Amino acid sequence: MIAASGKGTSQPFDVSRGTNEGVRVDDDGALVLEAGTGSAAGLIWIANTAEGTVSKVDTASMTELGRYRVPYAEDIDPGENGPSRTSVDSDGNVYVGARKGDSISKVSAAGERCPDTNGDGASTTSSGPGDILALGADDCFIWSTDIASDARGVAVQEIASKFVIENAPDMEPNVREIPGARFVWVGGQDVVKLHKIDAETGAVLFSMVPPTSVYGLAMDGRSNLWLVAQKESAIGRIDTTRCVDANCANETVCVTQCTETSCPTDCDSAIVERIELPQSSYGVTVDCRQRVWLGGAYGGDGVKRYDPLADADKRLSILTGVAEEGERGINGIAADSKGFVWGAGNDSGVWRINADTLDFRQVAGTGGKDFSAKGMAIDRSGRVWAIPLRQEYAMVITPGPTIDDATVEKPIGGFVGPYTYSDMTGEQRRLAANEPGFYRQLFTGCAENVPTNWGELSWDVETPESSYVVFKARTADTPQALEAASWVAIAAAPGRNGPVGLASFFPQGTERYFEIEVRLFPSPPPLGGMPGDLQEARLGCNPEKQLSSPRIKTFGATHSCGSVVE
Repeated sequence: MIAASGKGTSQPFDVSRGTNEGVRVDDDGALVLEAGTGSAAGLIWIANTAEGTVSKVDTASMTELGRYRVPYAEDIDPGENGPSRTSVDSDGNVYVGARKGDSISKVSAAGERCPDTNGDGASTTSSGPGDILALGADDCFIWSTDIASDARGVAVQEIASKFVIENAPDMEPNVREIPGARFVWVGGQDVVKLHKIDAETGAVLFSMVPPTSVYGLAMDGRSNLWLVAQKESAIGRIDTTRCVDANCANETVCVTQCTETSCPTDCDSAIVERIELPQSSYGVTVDCRQRVWLGGAYGGDGVKRYDPLADADKRLSILTGVAEEGERGINGIAADSKGFVWGAGNDSGVWRINADTLDFRQVAGTGGKDFSAKGMAIDRSGRVWAIPLRQEYAMVITPGPTIDDATVEKPIGGFVGPYTYSDMTGEQRRLAANEPGFYRQLFTGCAENVPTNWGELSWDVETPESSYVVFKARTADTPQALEAASWVAIAAAPGRNGPVGLASFFPQGTERYFEIEVRLFPSPPPLGGMPGDLQEARLGCNPEKQLSSPRIKTFGATHSCGSVVE
């Protein structure tokens, strides 16, 4: 049997790879849920606005892995209006919008595993900043859609799959998956339109006039889409569980008038809401407690925290003095898993805000032209990435035990005129949504031209309290084909003891590559993808709280080899 485990096998658990999320290896070598962080590996996508490209950077090695050309309006001041806004899905793919390019594009994170679109038998793709292919020639460029409006805000919406555990015969799965879905929302400020797009095909599903113009978008864990309007003293909210098609354009906009001391709750059940605030805003993010954070710049006097789950008199808080406000103020803004919010203050540097007490401080060593910050993002290991406006470097802050112990460095450069912010790593989406953890392991069967027959899937797991795990698998004869193969739900535990035969799930023959995904669900089991208590039962909000996590000691698959295929 080929096995994966914490100790003592040829394929030990390796959480440093990018094929896992929200898991770690405990002291005994078992795979468990990790509170508040994913793997050490991950990606950040930095838009080279003046060049018309987007860079894929490995945040662990600080290495640029590829640079991809995307469409934009080159004749309209490319340094200002090229690719800018980004959002990243759970597979690491980026959706990048041009500020005035009338387009939204998707670039795959798969690199050499991107689909072979030109039929030459290999993936033709960029290998780094000096290897930029012509527009459309890179196999990792998936699609581009003309939206006939500027793209000032981009946000991925991921509807998680639901798993229903059932009684079933031994040769059939005891878990039924209700597939999820993935969409992209993009909106504009010059042309006040909001578009819902199929993330797989790039097709526009419908368009509508939003409750505010769009300068930024963020999705929370309850599937509310939050809109920030730079030129209006208002933010917007759309319940995407009920705003699902073109009929949403006919919904009445419910208006909430907020003051610093009260925000009425009358519109909480509305599908579309406009929330009038005392000041305008700039960047937007949502933390794991579902609080909306807004940058204050260009007329907005302070950073704002809006808590849609709080009582009316506690919903809105405005901080004055962050980045000394003024004309530039806080632009990009991002929340981490440790209870802090980080703001990009341009030449005043990076500022850290305690999300609960609202105390704030500038990060020492940041500020000035050499350590400026326009865009802001958090990576998988909790490092803070600050991207300056139209400079060539990225500033990276590694938090320490206290803010004075933070390490500030510029480990990577070579970017071209970036005007980039939004969720460049996907961590805003992940922390707000609090997805279950997962781990993937690739197994390789027999030699080439020798058929591989996959036999049984087995496992050794512990599921304390109401925690549970789900095993899914896919198989193919090449790594490229595997990437495109569909996942099949095999088994859930508790509910079934291994091993489980694989012959009824996959055809026998030449499928050499076999990949298993195990999903770990804490107690209580969020069958719908959401814990019951939004305030407290979130993995990212309480990193010190002990989780009732499954423990995966080992899992693996047997196989046999047939005769050589001539």
